Amino acid sequence: EEISHLEVDVDLANITIKNTDAAYAKVSLEEGYTKYYEAKVNGDTLHVNYDVSGHNFKQGPKIVIELPKDMQLESIYIDTDLGEVNLLAMKQSIDTLEINSDLGNIRVEDCKVTGNCTMNAALGNIVVEDSDFRRIDMNADMGNIDFSGKVEGDITAQADMGNIDVELDGKESDYNIELGSDMGDVKYKGQKQNGMGGSFTYYQENAIGDIVLNCDMGNVELEFD
Repeated sequence: EEISHLEVDVDLANITIKNTDAAYAKVSLEEGYTKYYEAKVNGDTLHVNYDVSGHNFKQGPKIVIELPKDMQLESIYIDTDLGEVNLLAMKQSIDTLEINSDLGNIRVEDCKVTGNCTMNAALGNIVVEDSDFRRIDMNADMGNIDFSGKVEGDITAQADMGNIDVELDGKESDYNIELGSDMGDVKYKGQKQNGMGGSFTYYQENAIGDIVLNCDMGNVELEFD
């Protein structure tokens, strides 16, 4: 049975997911100890796990997951307590993407998600570059959110303590826009709005989506490319 789901659940590991020219998926533990990690296929789901309970921390684990370019993925789910998450240059579209990181940065580059996408970083930055989404929700408790790409529907970003910088490939007339910061500057198309603790709203009848960007403590900036 072909793999259509990927689930990664690790206590401590840096995760990189990328394409391969090979005809099959490959999971490599490049650093760490094999006796503490597991990679197995159950039905149509590839499961990758690393159990920190036996790790002695002398060799930090690094897990690389390579997926064939023509592999159709219904979902990718990643949950990590400590470690970086990198999703790089995935040529195939992904139906659903969810990434949760307690401590570590999330980076997504050159990817396409046709359904829901959620990224949550408790302590770490979220960086999205040159990617294409149907809708996306990004949340950082303590960290910055930097986004560049295309969103056909809604885009929401919330940073409790950190900056939000969004460069959207599209037309402003396609979106309702709500920008706000309780303690920080708000900039729309390079123009500062209303000083410290500013806000900006823009509504129009035929919007294809909503842009909602909010910081509790940090700056918010929105640009259209």
